Amino acid sequence: MADKWVYHFEDGNKDLRDVLGGKGAGPAEMTNLGLPVPPGFTITTETCLAYLNQDNNFPESMWQQTIEAVKELGGKMGREFAESSDPFQSLDIEGVGQLIITAVKKGRRTRPDLEIGICGEHGGDPDSIEFFNRVGLNYVSCSPYRLPIARLAAARAALKSGGKNGYF
Repeated sequence: MADKWVYHFEDGNKDLRDVLGGKGAGPAEMTNLGLPVPPGFTITTETCLAYLNQDNNFPESMWQQTIEAVKELGGKMGREFAESSDPFQSLDIEGVGQLIITAVKKGRRTRPDLEIGICGEHGGDPDSIEFFNRVGLNYVSCSPYRLPIARLAAARAALKSGGKNGYF
């Protein structure tokens, strides 16, 4: 079992692909090559196994390391991320939300018909869903137990926006 659950991009590299996964090792390697990559971190692939082996609970040390990594990331970016009761359930709209806005704008500038969505527990949070609708995401996906609330939140967001922004 791992003692280190979180790697900042500058701490990883392509040789840690089994630990970081391809989507974690790639930004780490690009960072080490000096390419312009925004600061970030990756939670290890071993976290999933630990989650399954601990009755669907993340290791406490993983939570601590992740919270510390978020604080360090905020320091590197010159700002603090919004406090949330659970950053894995509710989107930090002031921090991560701004990255999503940038990604949506750049993606749609290249391909106006680009379908953009999000998958994960953020897709079941009513405040996050309203934000995703406002910035024009096409769909959200979440775990089945959050689906009823997500559907209601998506309908409410569509009604509030008059159906002019995103759709679900």
